[in-house]
Amino acid sequence: MQVYIGKHASEIARPPRELAGVAVVELAAGERRVVSVDVPLHAVAKWFTGHGWAVESGEHTIEVGSSSRDIRQRTSVSLQGPDLRPMLHLESTIGEVLADPVAGPLLAAGLAELTPDDEADVEGMGQMLMSFPIGRVLGMAGGAVSTADVEALLEAANHARREDTRAT
Repeated sequence: MQVYIGKHASEIARPPRELAGVAVVELAAGERRVVSVDVPLHAVAKWFTGHGWAVESGEHTIEVGSSSRDIRQRTSVSLQGPDLRPMLHLESTIGEVLADPVAGPLLAAGLAELTPDDEADVEGMGQMLMSFPIGRVLGMAGGAVSTADVEALLEAANHARREDTRAT
């Protein structure tokens, strides 16, 4: 019997299922038996740059079968791992900063104040800016925002992330 584990919506590229445990069981025709297979936590962990080996939070699918092509049972389990988002810095993109629960709303409010009302393609411009490093966009703000202000915002977001990690 083989046990596989997979994660559909993953932050990293991974196969749909990976072998996590095996038990060799001999059964006569028609015989049934309860079998348990220990799946060590390291079988679920993956390498994340900046974090090392960690279990990715979310729904993981567990499949059992005689092979990967003969899956007979399937279930899912929710696992909680550390916050694997990279720490924010001046080279973080505006999109990464906007996605942060602490820095995002503050940056969005600041960008709304800097956006001219008569701009013809604000949405298209915004999509383009999402990939720009936040530190390189400071010059475009016309001095309305200082590097120190942005660094303070990023540090506040990183501090909140570290505190959340300690609390879990």
